[in-house]
Amino acid sequence: DLSSTYTFVGAAADAPAGYVVLDPNQLNSIGADSILIGGTRTASAAGSQVNVGADTVEIGAGATLTGNEVLLVAGSNLLLDAGATVQSTPSGSGSFAPLVVPTGAALLGVANAAQDYAYSYGGYAGNVTVAPGATVSGTGTVAMLSGGTFDFAGSLSAAGAQVILGATSVALGGVPTGFAGLALTPALLDGLKAGNLQLLSPNEVQVYGSASLDLSKLDVSA
Repeated sequence: DLSSTYTFVGAAADAPAGYVVLDPNQLNSIGADSILIGGTRTASAAGSQVNVGADTVEIGAGATLTGNEVLLVAGSNLLLDAGATVQSTPSGSGSFAPLVVPTGAALLGVANAAQDYAYSYGGYAGNVTVAPGATVSGTGTVAMLSGGTFDFAGSLSAAGAQVILGATSVALGGVPTGFAGLALTPALLDGLKAGNLQLLSPNEVQVYGSASLDLSKLDVSA
């Protein structure tokens, strides 16, 4: 687990001033079964409790993180820049310990096997931003959670996987420009065909026009 207040993964020349810089090639070569950037984990009765340590975690343009399980967490801002990739290795046969995530924290996780999520009080309002050209890919589980704004303009590859998406506001269909929550556009939904989708929101899921879902299972907690 790696944590600093401001963390940048990518080329040092691209990092904002004052950020701790992590080399993605070195992280990928560690060979750890699971890596968490932006926090630490402690054992709890419900699973591995995620303790948020970072205000901001940014994956720089062109940087790629690959692992059996890759987790990013931040209290305020989680960003994937254009061309960044966070991906799991091919599907595994086991499972990972459940994660207990503070409510409202910005989290992005991919894994090559099944993983359950539970929630503890956090009081965060973390923003998730995935820029055009960025990719999130998981063969077993993909999770993206936000207590603030959720701007996903990249691509999702999670066909047949378990996908957990959480935001303060969630909308389907022809979502209007400027919607500050999670917009489940046709392009985003195409990335999780035949998967199991779990939607989490404290508010009603809004539907604009028609929406087509090609899923094995849909759970909505709103």
